[in-house]
Amino acid sequence: MEIKRCVEALQNTLPPSGSYEILPLHANLSPQEQTRVFKQVPADVRKIVVSTNVAETSITIEGVVHVIDSGRVKETQYEAINNMMHLVETWASRASCKQRRGRAGRTRPGKCFKLFTRETEAKKMNAQQVPELLRTPLEQLCLQVKSMGEQDVKMFLRKAIDPPSVQALDSAIATLRAVDAIDADRGELTPLGKHMASIPADLRISKMLLFGSIFRCLDPVLTVAATMSLKSPFTSPMERREEAKQARERFMYGKSDWLTDMRAFDQWQQIIKAKGMREARRFCEENFLSFPTMTEIQSLKRQYLDALQDIGFYQRSRKEEYDANSGNVNLLKSVIFGGLNPNLAKIRLPDAKFDKVLSGTVEREKEAREIKFHIKADGRVFLHPSSTLFSNNNYNASFLTYFSRMTTTKTFLRDGTEVPSYAVLFFGGHVDVDHLGRGLTVGDGGWIKFRAWARIGVLVNQLKRLLQTELEEKIENPSEDVSSSGVVQAMVALITNDGV
Repeated sequence: MEIKRCVEALQNTLPPSGSYEILPLHANLSPQEQTRVFKQVPADVRKIVVSTNVAETSITIEGVVHVIDSGRVKETQYEAINNMMHLVETWASRASCKQRRGRAGRTRPGKCFKLFTRETEAKKMNAQQVPELLRTPLEQLCLQVKSMGEQDVKMFLRKAIDPPSVQALDSAIATLRAVDAIDADRGELTPLGKHMASIPADLRISKMLLFGSIFRCLDPVLTVAATMSLKSPFTSPMERREEAKQARERFMYGKSDWLTDMRAFDQWQQIIKAKGMREARRFCEENFLSFPTMTEIQSLKRQYLDALQDIGFYQRSRKEEYDANSGNVNLLKSVIFGGLNPNLAKIRLPDAKFDKVLSGTVEREKEAREIKFHIKADGRVFLHPSSTLFSNNNYNASFLTYFSRMTTTKTFLRDGTEVPSYAVLFFGGHVDVDHLGRGLTVGDGGWIKFRAWARIGVLVNQLKRLLQTELEEKIENPSEDVSSSGVVQAMVALITNDGV
């Protein structure tokens, strides 16, 4: 947004002329837009590039003579207290500013103009960027350390050169317990956690891949997992943002941003098979899709498939069996939540309003802005405008899972997916049963409550225990087919109909 505003300010300030060209440069540009930055301009034209820190070290733009350095940077920082990522603007490190200065005059003499004082550089800027270990979640690292046989993960990681805070480690271990990777009582890896640690991927991705295999909806889950690991294939050119948004909405599927992207990818693959690569490129151009990102997703899917095969969760000779439930939308949304838990929001619909008509009254259609979302940590939150659900005014469920949340002027949820109730029961944590008839409570803290018979909670907990037992057996016998068990089939039936 800042890049866009700066470009617009320059365009509005400088007199109309063909003697200069103003170009933005940041990671979210389409490949075609990025290419414009590297094209040569006529000798009598000045090229003005407004860039994020992507231009520090990653690339070299020929012909740069002068650099204007704001001394600022936006970076993602992790706050262990609320287990949340924040995109914050802060002072760049002195090392980064040195790299920026080095961009000037590479091909001929130039200058760097710094928009900060020497005192600021000396007193407010760190010598180097804060190590990633101190500003990112630690769940995956803790899982790997635990899988090595280390009993005390916190003690082990406190020996690092730049050790993470106790708060960050406690938060990571609490998350591993919440996602059933670590046993809440003994602190040992669960059978699910042992399998997750065997997959070289992010914690959420590895869990999702395992569930995709177990519940036989593997191919769409592979697509979602690969997209999560990379980025959405949809692009949003600055000057055509509304067109790009409409293009993505044409693929809307299952009240889910991830399933929307999956549908676009599936259609792209079908075009490749039916009409060839040239038509597939045209499909991308017409629908604001990045062809390179699509090919990266395709490649990463193969890598994930190989990883699952290595640990006995995929056999190429039985390929079709692993996609027996791939058209089951409720199941796909449940598996996505299974990976993203505990990222869950409650959907609060407004009270029904009615209009009078000749024959009586009819319920008025709800407006998207009237629908509210709440999470346990921060109370009310908002869907990010980039979500395909931003304008959605009709939900069939009471919950929504999200990939991440970021705080700027408000707390925004990114990449949402509607979640069926039985998905929350099966994948939202332990279900506490009130046998006096006051319902069910899911997870820690009593935040998620269901008005339901006690026998439903007992059934759900028993099915979850039996699934863990079967996963334990698979560790001893990798050829064990968990997917065909009665336990999995019962879970699929309940999720498919959402208890109806």
